[in-house]
Amino acid sequence: MWSLSTNLRSNRLRLFLQHLSTSSDMLVAPPEVIASWPKPNYVDPEHQGPHLTIIVIGCFTISSAVVALRTYVRVKIKKNAGWDDWLMLSTLPLLAGITVSNIIGVYHGWGYHIWDNKPEWGVTCRLTSWCSQVMSVIVATMVKSSILVSYMRFFSSTATTLRQGTWIMLHIVVAWGLATALPLLPLSDYWNDPTRRNCINNGARIISGSIPHVLTDIIIWMLPIPTLCKMHLPGREKVVLIILMSFGLVACAASVVRLAYTYVILYVSYDSTWVGYNLWIWNDLEVNLAVICASFPMIRPLARMYLPNWGSNIFTTSADSLPMEAQPSGQKKMNLVLPEWKHDEESVPNEKYANIAPISGLDEKTELKVPEQAVHSTKQKL
Repeated sequence: MWSLSTNLRSNRLRLFLQHLSTSSDMLVAPPEVIASWPKPNYVDPEHQGPHLTIIVIGCFTISSAVVALRTYVRVKIKKNAGWDDWLMLSTLPLLAGITVSNIIGVYHGWGYHIWDNKPEWGVTCRLTSWCSQVMSVIVATMVKSSILVSYMRFFSSTATTLRQGTWIMLHIVVAWGLATALPLLPLSDYWNDPTRRNCINNGARIISGSIPHVLTDIIIWMLPIPTLCKMHLPGREKVVLIILMSFGLVACAASVVRLAYTYVILYVSYDSTWVGYNLWIWNDLEVNLAVICASFPMIRPLARMYLPNWGSNIFTTSADSLPMEAQPSGQKKMNLVLPEWKHDEESVPNEKYANIAPISGLDEKTELKVPEQAVHSTKQKL
């Protein structure tokens, strides 16, 4: 009786594995490969550990804190919040959804070998995969759009080339998001229909969507550089501006690593649920780093408030005066407001000099003259 039950479970597993391995978003495993897989282990299967759960919770916590600080700065301190800030704030519910989907996926197959997946995990495993994919694309679209809208706010109407390029990129980003996020209709066929007859080839969709994703990140980073180079700013301040605007390349690097894991799942490895575990780790790092890096430059006023000494050397540049109007060097006038450092008028003088009496008999116009003999004597000593 026990052997019969085991055989039935084994047959159900084979059907489930064939269902997984013949879907359009992973490498197709031939029957001889499936037959060579070890017997399923439902008691103590090998698992990659809690890394994904820890990472997604930690990343979401940091992203939420950074976006909250950005919103506070733009609403309370600067009092000029715009669409770029609201777009970034709207990513938080989606990031929460990605976090929940990844945690559920860990308990329904992700991180286990494909032959150790239980048949009843199939629908939930596919559903969490679809949710993470779609919400990640939407988050990426909103972050890119937020950065582009920021360009429109920060630079004046005289930077026509930059503004035209920004508008073009904004349309491209929105079109990319719509094309990548909707693989089929009805959507439920993605996790319920084994044949995926209404789906676009998901492997081709993911690869063809990931490459433009990386390219648009690079283009968005390079877009304001020509205008920044033409601004009437010292070289150091230009470098600081470019560095602050290039934080998004960190997320771009994570997307390249994610693309590599995607390629492995689609065209190299049959063990998709095992390799996909690392894919979801890098996917979560990518979307959260995009939100963090795009929001971090906006919280510079807090650094000036709470870290004045450090902020005066790093954060107190022309980049701090946002929004700014940048004009090319050929213009007669450049409306770039330089920051003013405000000293604390109520600060107490240093105790070392607090009790020194002022020199009497001098007014504001009195000039102190050093005798020439004293100057000559000092030179001889030197």
